[in-house]
Amino acid sequence: MACAADVARGIGAAIAPVVPVYLYGAAHAEGRTLAATRRLTPYFKPSNGWAAPPDLPDATAGSAPFEPPSARTGACCCGAVPLVLNFNMALATSDGDAARAVADAVRTRSGGPPGVEALALAHEGGRFEVACNLLAPDETTPAVVRALADAAAARAGTSVVSEYTIGLSVAEIRERLAEADAADAARGAR
Repeated sequence: MACAADVARGIGAAIAPVVPVYLYGAAHAEGRTLAATRRLTPYFKPSNGWAAPPDLPDATAGSAPFEPPSARTGACCCGAVPLVLNFNMALATSDGDAARAVADAVRTRSGGPPGVEALALAHEGGRFEVACNLLAPDETTPAVVRALADAAAARAGTSVVSEYTIGLSVAEIRERLAEADAADAARGAR
């Protein structure tokens, strides 16, 4: 993790001259989570312009005072954390309150299962999706989150119409590494 944190800080420093960078996880001095970092920025809040929050001194990879993201460039988060699986579910609703109810049902901070960060986000066609970070995907699987979301969506008068993951599960990573090792061994045996 220390090596990953060094790499994240290096990437952040390289990007920082162009776009403000916020560090998280092991790359951040206090280990602040990505979710906590996002909550401190205006991006995931109703638009009030790009006012600079006073408590993000580590913007621009900790090397300069905070410069708020602009509407043109935005900002970048760089961090080092154990495997996170992004699991998103599209809802059959344009009702933001219903979508937030589903996100609340699966989010750890709101009483959901361990290791789930979740947001209700506007999606294509005026509908919403619930975007989740599964911080312990072997413990709280996409199937567990989907079952909770289905129940919460039904209570809110909507449904989950599709789901998708971004990235690989731990099992998929292990499988691909084993395949790569086998291919390397086969090349070495020739």
